Amino acid sequence: FLGFDISKEYVELAKRRIKEDLKDYMEKVKKWEAERLQKKLTDIDTVLVPIGAVEQYGPHLPLGSDFIVALELAKRTAAKDKHSIVVPFMPFGLSYGHLDFSGTISVTAETFSHVLIDVSRSLIHYGLRRFFCVTTHPFNIPVVLEVSRRIADEYGALMYCCNCWELTDILLPELAETKPRGHGGEIHTSIMLAIDKNRVMMDQAPEGELPKKMTEKITAVSTEGVKYGPAFVNMPVGMKEIVNSGCIGYPK
Repeated sequence: FLGFDISKEYVELAKRRIKEDLKDYMEKVKKWEAERLQKKLTDIDTVLVPIGAVEQYGPHLPLGSDFIVALELAKRTAAKDKHSIVVPFMPFGLSYGHLDFSGTISVTAETFSHVLIDVSRSLIHYGLRRFFCVTTHPFNIPVVLEVSRRIADEYGALMYCCNCWELTDILLPELAETKPRGHGGEIHTSIMLAIDKNRVMMDQAPEGELPKKMTEKITAVSTEGVKYGPAFVNMPVGMKEIVNSGCIGYPK
């Protein structure tokens, strides 16, 4: 409607100019973000690294329950401590014992270790030296401990972690109405309901299931091992060897 045709050359020139202007703008934004982040990092004392797993927790809970809980715990901790920061979480963990249930995704100890070391090295590069791994998957802990020894030896950095589920027994012993406090059971379900009830399908929750007895004296209690009388023996156990539903305890 302008009364003349715009040549292809002009259009290409305009495209290049817009692209160059956009690139220049993005470079300025990146520089500004980097400067702002660097200023913030000078006030940071502790890096919170949420670590979880992608595996089943019974038919009523989402596959990512462990990393959802770990991330929420890290975010709530950082909100109360201005000297801590949460880095993007590691959703995958060592979950081979759950592969009999569809949707489980597991990584090897080597893969997990390499990722955690590389993440730590990147943050150490910016002067950060203390890392707290917020993990809700006990199988991850031996690898985290091995990585912590390595970065302590190589960089003088401190990495520590805890099993968040064990904290519920210590800090809130009266919280659960049922025992055992197992995988996908009452505590796990309650916490997921508190975080995001829309992700929980209570109508699909099993009535409850206790670990199976493998022999008269041996009971499979977790994918980490069995109980032989009063003693706990570490050994690989599949979740279906423990319970049929994938859920230990009474989620309802």
